[in-house]
Amino acid sequence: MERAWVRIAGVGLAMAAIGIPAGRFEAAKQYTLAYKMNKAATFAVQVARKHRNHRNFMGNDLITNSEGQREYGFTVKSSNDDGLRLELECTKREYKTDDTQALMSPDFSELIGRKVNVSLSSTGELSDFKGFDDLPEIAIPGSDERLGEQGYVNEVIALFLRLPKTPVAPGGSWSDVVQYNESVGDTTLPLTVNYTYTLMEETRYDGHDCVKIKGEYTINMSGSLAFGGLDLALNLTGMGTDTIYFAWKKGMFLSAETHAVLKGSADNEDMGVAIPMNHDIKTITSVRLD
Repeated sequence: MERAWVRIAGVGLAMAAIGIPAGRFEAAKQYTLAYKMNKAATFAVQVARKHRNHRNFMGNDLITNSEGQREYGFTVKSSNDDGLRLELECTKREYKTDDTQALMSPDFSELIGRKVNVSLSSTGELSDFKGFDDLPEIAIPGSDERLGEQGYVNEVIALFLRLPKTPVAPGGSWSDVVQYNESVGDTTLPLTVNYTYTLMEETRYDGHDCVKIKGEYTINMSGSLAFGGLDLALNLTGMGTDTIYFAWKKGMFLSAETHAVLKGSADNEDMGVAIPMNHDIKTITSVRLD
């Protein structure tokens, strides 16, 4: 017991010697991050995406660049401690590409103004999708892809970062895994994203008290698919980064900038076919609180 007292006294003397008052340390401020807004609150989300798709087929390099913009209007239909019930409608959508096979732009006119509903948990999980199966299926010129129910669902899931389940201080981190079902041609393949987020600092953004969050993630997608009359084995892996500003007092993020790079190939070993590919995707998401 005496030795313990001597050690404690020694700590006090050492702190006094360097001019730090014993017992005056303050714990770092912790933030409770949650999606929380009042019933009838509204907000708008704008998403701008650029995609560079580089693949090689039979020794020929094929590079296409595409840009897309979409805007949503959100209304909070109900709110409680578990999260929000949201109504959303697409208010604007555009897509353009330099692919020479795309002779026209997609027609999104049937989509504009259509309303659907979804539940957003306080930590960012999406569930109970209503009305997405009634949205129009839209052909994407220059590809065999069609934008349909699963694509709409995935786009909304990707809007909201996952938040920590406990309070977090600057320097603190949390992780999550998000599983998507991606439509590739006539096939649906699993895409897994492993996220790690770190709260960097408190700051101001667009006139609001925010925390700045840095994210890093890995992406994996693999499976069998049929494309252009060929049976192919697809393997894609990648990495990405996020920079996010979350208005913790308002209960909503305000900005997210994302950059992802995926590399891999689609192969048919029996026929000696290998199609290397490289995707570079940049996305900027902005939120306007009404």
